[in-house]
Amino acid sequence: MNHLTPGFHPPSSTGRAWISGITLALVMFVSPAQAGASDARTSVTGSGTADADRLVRLLDSTAWRPSASELLRRYLDPGSAALAAFDAHRIGGPEAMARALEHRGWEYRQAIRKCLPAARSMIPRIPGLLAGIARRFESSETPPVVFVFGAGRSAGTVENGDVILALEVLCRYVDAETPAEAVLEAFLLHEAVHVYQQAAWRPGRPDSLLRQAMMEGLADLVAGEAVGGLLPQERERAAWGRAHEAALWASFEQDMRGRDLGGWMYGPGPAEAPPDLGYWIGKRICAAYLDSAPDRDAAMAQLLALDDPEALLEASGYGRDLSPAPMHP
Repeated sequence: MNHLTPGFHPPSSTGRAWISGITLALVMFVSPAQAGASDARTSVTGSGTADADRLVRLLDSTAWRPSASELLRRYLDPGSAALAAFDAHRIGGPEAMARALEHRGWEYRQAIRKCLPAARSMIPRIPGLLAGIARRFESSETPPVVFVFGAGRSAGTVENGDVILALEVLCRYVDAETPAEAVLEAFLLHEAVHVYQQAAWRPGRPDSLLRQAMMEGLADLVAGEAVGGLLPQERERAAWGRAHEAALWASFEQDMRGRDLGGWMYGPGPAEAPPDLGYWIGKRICAAYLDSAPDRDAAMAQLLALDDPEALLEASGYGRDLSPAPMHP
């Protein structure tokens, strides 16, 4: 999928606790059986807002009080295959969406007012944005991008080769200094990297906190290079990470070979710390590996595949010069 700097004003600590773990999505591999559930839906042939636009029409026609059955019949069932996959893994059905609309309707109103128009206006620019990412990975293929509304749980993911972005979550990052298009572009580019990671990965590779952190860190690194700076979603964790790097690394190093992501990815972090600090550590490792490599293109290919994250970490040299002070919660 988190970091902080001037120019980005995150929610309060209470708000951060509520949204921690949903700002960026863990890449999920969909089995053939799961994919078959979407086969009857409309396949995505290009980027668009048709699913999001359909929800707006439903909300307008129901005075913003759609029932779960109406959400199923008029929003989810007629949707694209991308929306069906997002529902299966990120929304959780019409009842979950009805509850989100009831309890956090203001987020949907803000997204419809600010982020949906931004999504529509950036559609013509999406091929160019994605082409730049594709070139980084020596590919001529670019994924479709589908803008949807979800249940406030996930900002975006990759399903069956589609980049899917949920506007009600993305719009939480919009403020006076970070316009909607900048937020959408940042998340779009991050998720697009996951498309090429999925294509490069070989099945059966053991998972670990280190692998997940480098996966997300590489996506932040490449997307940040494309936009020319830190992504809005990573600014808080970047500032906190820089201020506590030695302690953060000492703690991460103890946990990195395990598969427990708690405290590091997709959930709350230590007390007083922003969530998803594993993204920042992963980005630092990837950047160190690229900086130390004699062949940057070959190094990027190795980071994309992540066949042996521990070997890449060792080759990067990251952490060797950091004091091993422990980080206390």
